[in-house]
Amino acid sequence: EITLLVKAGADPLQPRPQGKSSPAEFALKGDSADWIDAMLDGGLSPNVKDKVFHEPIVFQSLKAKNTETLEAMLDRGADVNATNSLGKTLVFDALDNQAYEHVLLLLDRGADPSVKAKNGWSMSNALADALSGLDRGSEQYEKLNEIKEKLIQKGGVWPPAPVK
Repeated sequence: EITLLVKAGADPLQPRPQGKSSPAEFALKGDSADWIDAMLDGGLSPNVKDKVFHEPIVFQSLKAKNTETLEAMLDRGADVNATNSLGKTLVFDALDNQAYEHVLLLLDRGADPSVKAKNGWSMSNALADALSGLDRGSEQYEKLNEIKEKLIQKGGVWPPAPVK
């Protein structure tokens, strides 16, 4: 049904009333990739930007409880190093939002943790900063350390160069 609607010209990026997100953005925040897959099947580009903030809609998948919608977007060709208005990459924004499973998936899919945002920080810098403020052995420290190990395994530079 959704695929046919999109193929027929229905706009999955049309914001809903009262400033609510578009159907595509709403679908990306969900637990299942079924709806976003149907929209992509209908012709929605995985690299399209929303109509309000002009940011890649793939960023909305970072708000989902699991990585299903992000995986669907990446499988269909979403840019793994897409940036938002602050120049933050998906992997940097995922770290900021404590979406750690998303961070690990993005690193596995080739996200570059060294890309600097407009403020001069990279995801690697933010990770180093977050790790320095945590107690060793805490659950968050363990998860961030797992991310650090994955970053190194994927060829990321550690420790990151200081922010100038």
